[in-house]
Amino acid sequence: MASGDLPADLRAAYPPPVGPLRPGCTVALTRYLGSVDAEASRLEALIMFPTRDGWTAGERWYACLVADRGPDSGWVHRTGNLGGALVGGLGAFQRCLVGEPITDPEGVVDCDQPHRSEAVPGVLVLGGPTDPPPPDFQRLLIDRVLPHCDAAVATYLGGGRPGVRSGGLGPLAGNWAAGVRTAVCYAVADTPTSGVMGR
Repeated sequence: MASGDLPADLRAAYPPPVGPLRPGCTVALTRYLGSVDAEASRLEALIMFPTRDGWTAGERWYACLVADRGPDSGWVHRTGNLGGALVGGLGAFQRCLVGEPITDPEGVVDCDQPHRSEAVPGVLVLGGPTDPPPPDFQRLLIDRVLPHCDAAVATYLGGGRPGVRSGGLGPLAGNWAAGVRTAVCYAVADTPTSGVMGR
């Protein structure tokens, strides 16, 4: 999706840290897929560097890649490209989880399989790539993330639904330092469901 030369401050040790590059690759992911809701999908930004041999030979580049996380957190093999894949909505790339986003964020399954959580449109941007961390992450969650997710899930479901509540997965101090600046909202069912709740 994007590539470039590593900044001077990331050129010393191999492998270089990915945190400083993650915000830029997240922006590239959103632009490439055509939707601000890219992080509510199974499509993720990965960061690639030269091999150790290339590094030893003086190569200092990076590339932002897009990958499709499939069931059991494996990667889906694809042909063709994914440019513009989310222009019409999340569709087949919607992220569904076996459990809840807080306790099992990696338990990705196809949405037609039994699951309890569905990422919904309405990814909330909480800061820019160079913004300092908020002084209180708990307050950020209470004041901004939870109200936003309540509204996003209600819109997704077309109103309230018994046995389904809203949930949000936002950054903590460690995530923020690693470049996470968004919150993803989920519709969370009390019991497993098959098929998408928002249709």
